[in-house]
Amino acid sequence: MPLKKGSSDKTVSSNISELRHSGYEEKQAIAIAMSQAGRSKKKHSPKQGKEDTGCMFPVVPCPKVKRG
Repeated sequence: MPLKKGSSDKTVSSNISELRHSGYEEKQAIAIAMSQAGRSKKKHSPKQGKEDTGCMFPVVPCPKVKRG
């Protein structure tokens, strides 16, 4: 059965269900249905209060070195 046209939540949900019944894995079915609807998957925002120090070992803070 062909996928439904449209971008409403109901249409996307129906398309995901149809793709799952056709044998696609869940993540792949979601990606196809969202692409068909012209949407993109929402990206998770990084947790607030956490800074990326670039250290390999986040348990022990790396010392800050002044250069130049």
